[in-house]
Parts: sequence; C-alpha cells; structure tokens
Amino acid sequence: IKAMSFWDPADAGYVMSKVAHLLIQKKQVKEGDNLGVKGYEKVKIVGNIIRGEAWIDVTKDNVDQFTF
Repeated sequence: IKAMSFWDPADAGYVMSKVAHLLIQKKQVKEGDNLGVKGYEKVKIVGNIIRGEAWIDVTKDNVDQFTF
C-alpha cells in the first residue's frame, strides 16, 4: 500500500450535524449546495447520499500530520 484515503471525522460529523439542522428547519440540501466545510463546497446528491470531496490522501510522507 502506497497511500490510503479517508475523511476527517470532525469535518464529516460537523457536516452531518449541519444537514440535520437544515432538515429540522424544513430545508433541503440540493445538488451543488455549499455546506461551509472544505470539501463540501459543492455537494453531489446520489439517491439519499450527500457526497462531498473532502477526502484526505495519506502517505508515509504525511502520516504524522494527522492526530486521529
């Protein structure tokens, strides 16, 4: 394995909370919406899934930058 990719759990959790808050307010998240978090500036909707592009690529050279 030369690299792996994942999402920052704090950012993903914040986005999920923001989506829940919008739904409680009877608002919908639409294709292209900006949810205010890096990687979620232009979300895509696939069925019931909200997708961002906030993945992090980790290699042996940058693994020490992450605390989670």
